[in-house]
Amino acid sequence: MLGVIPLATLRRGMLGLGSFSCTLVITSERVLVAELTSAMRTEAARQAAEQARAQGKGWMAGAAAVWQSHAGYAQRYLQQTIAHILQESARNFAIPHAVVRSVRLENASLLRSTEDDRATNTQCRMNVRTSDDHYTFEFASAQLKAAELLLAQAGLMAGRGPLS
Repeated sequence: MLGVIPLATLRRGMLGLGSFSCTLVITSERVLVAELTSAMRTEAARQAAEQARAQGKGWMAGAAAVWQSHAGYAQRYLQQTIAHILQESARNFAIPHAVVRSVRLENASLLRSTEDDRATNTQCRMNVRTSDDHYTFEFASAQLKAAELLLAQAGLMAGRGPLS
């Protein structure tokens, strides 16, 4: 396990109807896509709220802990086996590095045509082409540099540009 990209979205299907929230777990041999269900979000928020109350934190600090809990929840995957992650949800799957043809990271705000759109868009896009499929993931632009480093460590990107 090299690291995680939390709070991503896999874009799929006509009009995005097959899309779902996920965590990308980057390993030295594969990229795991682990669904983040609403039940998981609720559980992470509940645990964070309980911990904040137990530490005597006020309402504002408790709310901040709940908000941060969703990103922190993904860190648990670094302690789990690959088999456990894949069995956690029917939507979880792996993309072996051997079938990856290219990985391209795009800052989505650069794709917008107006200043207003650039100012409000905080998402970036990761396109993964394999020998038999194409995956589009979106996640916060603040995670772009960390994603570049993880993908380079995994051998999926050389520096900033995609391997083609």
